[in-house]
Amino acid sequence: IKRPFAMTILFFDWLFLLMLICFFRKIVNGYIVMDLNFRDYCLHYFTVICCCFHFLNRESFKASSMINISSKLFWSNIKTFWSFVDISAVIITLLATLGNIFWGEWLQTHYEDLWRIILAVATGLLWMKLISFLKVVNRALATFVLSIIQIARDILWFLLILLIMIIAFTQMFYTVLPPAVLNKDGDFGDNLDIWEYYLQIYIIVLGEFDRQTFANTFSVVLFFFYSFGVVIIMLNVLIAIVGDSYEKSMVRSENLFVIARIMVIGELVAMEKLLKPSHDESDETCTDQIKNTSSRWWGLLPLWLSPFSAIFIYSATGHRHYHGRCEELWVHFQNWIVKFVMTPLLGKGVHDNLNTNDRGKWKGGCSYHQFYTKKRTGRYKHYENMKLLRDQDELLHKITSMEKQIEAAEKKTTSAIRSFIISSNLQVQRDINSKIDKIMAILERIEMDNESKKY
Repeated sequence: IKRPFAMTILFFDWLFLLMLICFFRKIVNGYIVMDLNFRDYCLHYFTVICCCFHFLNRESFKASSMINISSKLFWSNIKTFWSFVDISAVIITLLATLGNIFWGEWLQTHYEDLWRIILAVATGLLWMKLISFLKVVNRALATFVLSIIQIARDILWFLLILLIMIIAFTQMFYTVLPPAVLNKDGDFGDNLDIWEYYLQIYIIVLGEFDRQTFANTFSVVLFFFYSFGVVIIMLNVLIAIVGDSYEKSMVRSENLFVIARIMVIGELVAMEKLLKPSHDESDETCTDQIKNTSSRWWGLLPLWLSPFSAIFIYSATGHRHYHGRCEELWVHFQNWIVKFVMTPLLGKGVHDNLNTNDRGKWKGGCSYHQFYTKKRTGRYKHYENMKLLRDQDELLHKITSMEKQIEAAEKKTTSAIRSFIISSNLQVQRDINSKIDKIMAILERIEMDNESKKY
């Protein structure tokens, strides 16, 4: 994130967001004091509209980058709360500004209350967008913001129980106390609204109540149980939940911040690939670079609607190409301003002491995690090498045992063949001897017959 491209993008996002908030509040203040002269607020309107189109352009860059990476990643990111805040803040602010330009006086006359609510919502969303920007830039701010988000998730079930108790006691008070008790003027017309009771019961949680409100004995009993159950027990439970959740979020703050920053880095890397063509740009001017960028398939239509986006594109893609001494000096001055502003905000980007037992000195960079990633990778490689050596030894042992078995089998086979040959020779010799004996016996019998014939 300390690369010039990423720092330039974050710098202009921070600058344009502050300009958008300041100039939009100027417009809102003019609406409040009934001073909507277009000539006096022309610069404010122009700045707010340009900033809105710049952030719409940024969101289109972000969407295109994520779609190029994965459509699943795009849909999972756009459904998050912070994506809703970023997009809705810009759209509502742009619509509110255009409404003040074209229909300001008519809205003041017919829908003043509703329009004030819309302007207030737009202001709140802009400040939440600033928090969304800061939570991925600085580690200390990210820890605090992510801790608040974690606490809000952990107290959801507590808020459900608290809401049920407030509704229950409100309806009981509404039944016991007559409407005139809450309004000493004796006007029964507006007091029959139960929402006034909800407001009074909620104010009791904050520690503010009037003893004269509880006119009868049963209402005092209800107030006792309500104050004991909600104010004492439930709020102490809330403190315990918040404390435990904050401790867990502090333990996980480093991992949460790294995850958030990795997503931003991935978005910036994908955006850089979209903005910077792959061919050689060494002989191109800034205008040629913007033309080449805008000729891509997804286009840059919002770019031409916001001069601020043109400045953004020039600063992000043209910092490496100088066409003259003046432009070179300007680019160096611009890079110095970006580094001067963003470096303290982003952190040093290094770890003071890469000690395995010291995890608290990380100043916002990824060196700490890079160190541990390399260490784990080295351990994994060593483990795989040792496993490979063990497999080789086992294979050699199996081959040796097989060779011994083959030799033993050869020996057994050779001895069996030898014994078979010897036994065969003996059998043949016995057969030959028996035949010879038979022949000799026949010859003796023939001789004896011949001698008997002579006599």
